[in-house]
Amino acid sequence: MTRVKHPNPLTYLCHLIRTELTALADPAYAGVFVSNREAPADAGVWEKSVILRVDGDVRTSVISKELTLGVRVRAGQDITDEQPAEDLAATVLAILEVAAGLHPGNPIAAHLESNGPYSVPGSGPQPEFYFTISFSRAGVPF
Repeated sequence: MTRVKHPNPLTYLCHLIRTELTALADPAYAGVFVSNREAPADAGVWEKSVILRVDGDVRTSVISKELTLGVRVRAGQDITDEQPAEDLAATVLAILEVAAGLHPGNPIAAHLESNGPYSVPGSGPQPEFYFTISFSRAGVPF
């Protein structure tokens, strides 16, 4: 009997987003807080943030699960100007849509679908966009 465990994909995906945004070498993507948690109150205010959360994680076979993430993206200081948040959300979505691969430590086997990004009006003092993305992810035998 083969036992399979599924490591937390958020660690890998947060690292991937940070790495890819840095590689773009564009000031619009510099200094983005990327995490699966909100920044601690004592960490100060982040002008740009990407917060990932697991919205679903269904086992589809002995070795695989279908993972759905919800992703909140905030950027800019002017609530009337959504363009910085919309651009950052579109960029992060593009990064995640090609996250599947055979790189060491990558649990993402395939991109299944994505929805959004959509504006989230009235969510706070910054423009915010939200999207969901689903992946098939492979487990690790032990």
